[in-house]
Amino acid sequence: MTALTAASALVAAGGQVYSGLAASAQGKYEQRVAEVNRGMELRSRDDARERGEIEQMRHYRRLSQQLGEQSARQAASGVDVNFGSAAGLIDDALMIGYEDSAIIGENTIREMRGYEINAANYVMQGRAARSRGRGAVIGGFINAGSTILGAASQVSRASGARSSAGI
Repeated sequence: MTALTAASALVAAGGQVYSGLAASAQGKYEQRVAEVNRGMELRSRDDARERGEIEQMRHYRRLSQQLGEQSARQAASGVDVNFGSAAGLIDDALMIGYEDSAIIGENTIREMRGYEINAANYVMQGRAARSRGRGAVIGGFINAGSTILGAASQVSRASGARSSAGI
């Protein structure tokens, strides 16, 4: 019985240690996946920035074209584009164009911020996975030690019971 108890405890302890090591490996894998995901989010952020810059450039080109067409039409009609209501129309078009530009910029920043938040979340998920893995290793060794000590206690009680019984 004593040998079987000791062997059983060693097998159980080995299983607990192995389980902890497997959980640690899983945690490391999850951390690497999170790092890859973080990198993809940061690339998406950079892509959003580039797309925002291109959209700003296109917007200003369209605005410039509109202002040019508006000025040309007014000048062709004999209106002085630098004075009065004609100048006011150009000023209004510029103001609306700047507002639209600000909206494009704000939307780009919001999109970029979303990717940055996701990237930070992936970092935290990776760290948590790694921490769970470390905890599992420590827990596995503690459980293994507890199993071995429990078995040793049973063996000791069994030996003590035999010696007092005179066996």
